[in-house]
Amino acid sequence: FQLRDCGFREAFRDSFTPVEESLDGAEKTIRFGAVGGRPSVDWLPCFDLTDGVRNLRIAIGWSGQWSAELVPQPSAAVVDLRAGIEEIDMVLEPGERIELPSVALVWNESGGTERGVNLWRRFLREKIQPRIGGKIVEAPLSSANWGGMTEAEHLTRIANIAARKMPFELHWIDAGWYGPPGSYSPDEFDSTWSSTTGDWKFNPAILPEKLRNISAASHAAGMKQMLWIEPERAVKNTRIYREHPEYFLASSETGENLLLNLGRPEAWQWCFDTLSELIEENALDWLRIDFNISPLGPWRENDAPDRRGANEIRYVAGLRRLWRSLRKKFPQLVIDNCASGGRRLEFEALRYSIPLWASDMQCADGFDPEWQLTHVAGLSHYLPAFSFGVQNQAGGDTYNFRASMGPGLVVHYFMYACRPPDPAWPHAWLKERLAEYLRAKECFSGDYYCLDAFHAGIGAWTLMQFDRPDLGRGILEAFRGERSFYRSADVRLRGLEPAAEYCVEDADGGFEPFTAAGKQLMEDGITLSLPEKRSSRLVFYRRKDADRR
Repeated sequence: FQLRDCGFREAFRDSFTPVEESLDGAEKTIRFGAVGGRPSVDWLPCFDLTDGVRNLRIAIGWSGQWSAELVPQPSAAVVDLRAGIEEIDMVLEPGERIELPSVALVWNESGGTERGVNLWRRFLREKIQPRIGGKIVEAPLSSANWGGMTEAEHLTRIANIAARKMPFELHWIDAGWYGPPGSYSPDEFDSTWSSTTGDWKFNPAILPEKLRNISAASHAAGMKQMLWIEPERAVKNTRIYREHPEYFLASSETGENLLLNLGRPEAWQWCFDTLSELIEENALDWLRIDFNISPLGPWRENDAPDRRGANEIRYVAGLRRLWRSLRKKFPQLVIDNCASGGRRLEFEALRYSIPLWASDMQCADGFDPEWQLTHVAGLSHYLPAFSFGVQNQAGGDTYNFRASMGPGLVVHYFMYACRPPDPAWPHAWLKERLAEYLRAKECFSGDYYCLDAFHAGIGAWTLMQFDRPDLGRGILEAFRGERSFYRSADVRLRGLEPAAEYCVEDADGGFEPFTAAGKQLMEDGITLSLPEKRSSRLVFYRRKDADRR
């Protein structure tokens, strides 16, 4: 699964697109891995070996510079595999112990990669994803807000949500809330927010009471509260660096940006104490942890000659201990694993976190829902818990909204100070979309069937099915791209119980509700008509004996 890094906007078109390469008769070594020390830059740490029937899924759990090497053996149906840390050549100190990557292998004898995907998704959901009170944590429906707004501006937005009974689950405060009184960023495109990174004190000019009143208002409106922070990076002009330069790793690659050395006990403790204080003082439910620095240079340039790989290993162990310790101290806390939008997606991180901003494409001008469909279709092969953002500031664009739907969803709902709540905005449309999404939401974490996708360049049809056999429910999403000439499609569902009866309903009224056997839906399918280009359908189905939702 490729995550290209070749320019801020063009890079996003094919992000998370599966890449296939035949090993039949190959006499070459195939190598791929992380770039710059973040594990999902260029490639996700997950791949499959398959003959179309049997499938072996291989996933590397490491928040650092992993690599994989495949060497086909032409004389037999054998592939030699090596995977782990890209570079390690170190002498251990007496009594020293180190933490190394984990590698997960999921094998299935039949069903090919499709079955392998769903075995993997079930494993992550049942054994890895964080829980609170024994219940699996789900990615929320979030209302995104820029951190560089005043308390009054935040409270106005929360009051608007409460008054209109919008069913948001999380009030999201992003970057820009910190720094001296004179610092201010109106949005993420103004670099001031980044130039004061590491100064984790609330800007007294905009948030003199910190988040006490905002968190209280969020909770009163039925929402959790989240705050953005980037604890692992600081710039040289910040107080923490001036007071403790020994806490940081510098490099020729990162310049003024410094990496907090989580492998150093004193630096780790400062980070843990800083985050704990923020959580306690501001009644935070979620902590949005960003990571906008490539750590490989700072790691390697500071390794001793006989300890190559030591800084990376100590750092990753410190990061895991940090997240684990925070969740132990605050059992109701969940971490959003951002990292520049989806650049630290490795399965071990899912033990403590969920990526709520899996791509920075939602930040860029010219948001393209066709590309977003590629992202949802691709990342669903790998993760059952994530979310993307809806960049639809004017509202009213259902195709755009649905293209972003997944296990979680982030809505730009009057996100910036320059966009105050507007009575003329299409609130009724949004409320209808949110109700529709919440009805479908729990299906996105179930089994996944990619029926037709990855047409970002040509704008053809995209078809995705998400099925919860444990609930007897599922959804089918259909999107006709703006350049598709096809007006209808016969879509055969997957994974149903052949003898069971299913009630099928088109949320858009494209056909009358009907009942059919699972066998019929899988063999004859459903005919979907989309006479207009750039239009969509959302189909709900449930087993007749399942609870009505």
